[in-house]
Amino acid sequence: MTTEKFYYIRNGQQVGPFEAEQLSQENITPQTMVWRQGLEDWKEARLLPELDFLWQNQSSQEQVPPYNGFQTPLYGGGFFPGVDPNAAYRPCPPTYLAWSIIVTLICCWPLGIPAIINASKVEKAHMRGDFLAAEKHSKAAKSWSIASAILGALFGICFVVFKFILGIAESY
Repeated sequence: MTTEKFYYIRNGQQVGPFEAEQLSQENITPQTMVWRQGLEDWKEARLLPELDFLWQNQSSQEQVPPYNGFQTPLYGGGFFPGVDPNAAYRPCPPTYLAWSIIVTLICCWPLGIPAIINASKVEKAHMRGDFLAAEKHSKAAKSWSIASAILGALFGICFVVFKFILGIAESY
């Protein structure tokens, strides 16, 4: 056992510090997210060998459910205020980056630039575990891309109509 100080997440709040021995009184599970000095990121308690003593008496069926790929902890390390690392992992929303670039180059660049900016923020927000911000930036990128495409199409239609009228006027 170690004299390291541990923090863990309880009901979405960071609690601690506790010595490893004190954690046995805190009813943590192998899936509880914990952190200590020297760790780059929050980890499930079961992944820290120094905490194995906490569930040695549990049956192997209770210990650890199989990893399903969606139990990913927060990325980037450190503490993230307002973000619950025990919250269900959400897949990254679409970035719309390709569409943002296309409409910026082809249609209307003043509206395409905010689309690109928001699209570039989607994955960054998702990586730090801020799923709501990722969704907000995704929706904004989509909206700016659509607005840029519509405005570009309107300008294109107006240009064609103007050239048509100008061609008719020149023929007289």
